[in-house]
Amino acid sequence: QLDVHVRVRTLSDQDELAASGIKHAGTGYIESTLTRGSLLLENLGLPEAEIRELVSEFRKNEYALIRARYTELEVTSDQTRP
Repeated sequence: QLDVHVRVRTLSDQDELAASGIKHAGTGYIESTLTRGSLLLENLGLPEAEIRELVSEFRKNEYALIRARYTELEVTSDQTRP
């Protein structure tokens, strides 16, 4: 058995690979954004513990906060299309 690690572009890609049995698929875009955001908050003087907590909230439950917001944006976008 081979332990496969894959970097994907979207949460949909991540979900598709997880459904096919790949346990270590991660979105490069989201993770790099969390890293850059963390650095920005650190430079603005936020305590490291608060930054870690915030990033943990975004990662929790397979990015549930991000997924919820993305779903909201998709619904809004669909409603405004002619």
